[in-house]
Formats: sequence, structure tokens, C-alpha cells
Amino acid sequence: MSMLPVLAQVTLLMLNRVGSSILFPLHGNVYPMGFYNVTLNIGQPSKPYFLDPDTGSDLTWLQCDAPCVQCTETPHLLYRPNKNLVPCKDPLCKSLHLHGCKCETPEQCEYEVQYADGSSSFGVLVKGAFSFNFANGEQLKPRLALGLVTLLISITFTNSQFLEIVFKPI
Repeated sequence: MSMLPVLAQVTLLMLNRVGSSILFPLHGNVYPMGFYNVTLNIGQPSKPYFLDPDTGSDLTWLQCDAPCVQCTETPHLLYRPNKNLVPCKDPLCKSLHLHGCKCETPEQCEYEVQYADGSSSFGVLVKGAFSFNFANGEQLKPRLALGLVTLLISITFTNSQFLEIVFKPI
């Protein structure tokens, strides 16, 4: 798949199924730190959550219900994963690791992402249900994989707890 932003990739995948598009209104400001946000419905029943699209990469972040240092404030609830960890032996986990899974515990798929600027994120993979409302009135509720970031090391945030949207159909 091309290197389109993940939300654009999801839109393209869904277009083939329902013949419409999804609009994600973007709010925020480039100054002082470039924080933008969109609202996306996750879970069953679905609830709105506040996503922080990473304008410096193709990642999208969702703050989870955990202690967080220097995190942006959210008008919605914080995401709380419910026993939906992807086990280490799951094919989704194996697809994240080019050189085989190196999970410390078999109950969860762990991963690490390193960026060109020296920052990195560490976390575990979870599964979640999303709710997409299309412009033509159709609704699609795919189950997608999410990365629950347990440690994000960067210039702006340290020891932050976010969810990184990986968008792998399951």
C-alpha cells in the first residue's frame, strides 16, 4: 500500500465497499506546537474519542486512560481498552515484526517504532471496533488493530500514554 496518511488509506479502503467518502473535520492550530485533532467513534457501543493526527508522520494518536505527562486536553473520554490485547502468536503481531516476534509475554504483542529524529514509541497491539459514517448515509463498523503506546520518547512528549492507530483490517 502507498505511503498515504492512514486516515486517507482507510478512506480509500472503504470507498471500494460503499462508494462514498468519510470526512474528518480537522481542528487546531499550527502555533505554538502544531496540535490538530479529529473525532472518531470507537468501540461497541461506539463513543467519540479525540485523535491527535501526527502531522510529522503518517501516524494518528489517541490518548488512552492512563497517567500522561504534557498531554493535550481532550473534550471526550479517554480511551480504555477492554481485554482486547492481541496475543504474540496472532498473525497481526507477526505482520508487525520483520524478524519474528520478540514478546516478553505471550498474552500481548509488543512493538517498538523508531523515527528519523531519534524519537521512538513502545507499546502493545490491541483490537477495536470503529464506526465510520459516510457522506451517502451508509455506516461501516470494521474491527481494526490499534497500537497502545506505553512509552513515547520525543522532544515534545516524554513518558506519554497514547494509542497509535495502525489501521490493519482484521
